[in-house]
Amino acid sequence: GERLFVQVYLEVYNIVFTALPIICFCVFDQDVDKHTSAHSPKLYTPGIHRIYYTHVGFITWMVESVWLSFLVVYVPAVALGYPGWGLGSLDNGDIGVSSLSLISMSLVCINVNLRLAIEMHSWHFCEHFLMWGSIIAIQLACLLFSFVWPPSFRTRHTPLRALARRPARRPLSSCAILTRALPPPSSVRATVPSSFDWSELYYIVYHVYGEPGFWLVSLLVIVLVLAPRTIGKSYDTIN
Repeated sequence: GERLFVQVYLEVYNIVFTALPIICFCVFDQDVDKHTSAHSPKLYTPGIHRIYYTHVGFITWMVESVWLSFLVVYVPAVALGYPGWGLGSLDNGDIGVSSLSLISMSLVCINVNLRLAIEMHSWHFCEHFLMWGSIIAIQLACLLFSFVWPPSFRTRHTPLRALARRPARRPLSSCAILTRALPPPSSVRATVPSSFDWSELYYIVYHVYGEPGFWLVSLLVIVLVLAPRTIGKSYDTIN
């Protein structure tokens, strides 16, 4: 099947777009101040008895991840992909894999970070900087993919005859000559490693961000992703 995300996005997703906020959350987040924590040993009882981290809780997080994955792919595809009854449509009617890829990449990072924000108890400069910085980073990445052509690396290949006749410090075997001559003789060839090839997303932002339906769909997806946990947390707080 067709791969939805470009390879460079898959490689840096956990490093650039989502890693720092969760690390900051684990290190700095606190639901009570340090004085109360030091003088109230009973606060550690839920952790010892695994009241919060349970199999049901783990399955709930997995279900939420599937829910998010479903929304960021199928809601934009349905809402933007069919002219006539959708919220909007691109110029060619069908949304296309490239447009859907860019939209999904942006929505995944935004929703993952906002979902983490719901769980935060204390907000300081570090939390704000990393949270909003990660969201800004994916937007900058989308602009990079759309307006900067992927880098090409120029590799020079020497014709087979030149390799065979070139004087060397030690003789070259026939196998070495053939290996160094492949691919077939040419002058200079530009190659792009698969990890750096995002050419399919070139100029996509211009078409996607100019579609009013895109912004409405993005808002709808964010609301649907965050609604289950927001409602559940509100219910627990009230009761």
